[in-house]
Amino acid sequence: MTTIELVPTRLDSDFNKFHLRNPSIYAKLRELALRLRRVGASRYGMKALFEILRFNSLLQHDEKLELNNSYAPYYARMLMMNEPKLKGFFRTRTLTSK
Repeated sequence: MTTIELVPTRLDSDFNKFHLRNPSIYAKLRELALRLRRVGASRYGMKALFEILRFNSLLQHDEKLELNNSYAPYYARMLMMNEPKLKGFFRTRTLTSK
């Protein structure tokens, strides 16, 4: 069987660097998504969670959280892959960066 090696795009690389430098973002998104699941949400939007993080950052730390909206699909997929309770929680499309 032949496999195809996909060359990571710049966005893939940028996301991976950001994620490694900012592990708290994943943890906060995970916490928010699991809380929403517990209160009965069957689906939610990752970009809405990004806005919640930005809002909370302003209220709690008086600083703007720099979070690239292009990273939303990566976090959605990562959470659904790593957290069984979140499987299918976010609607995803084919990444256009591929």
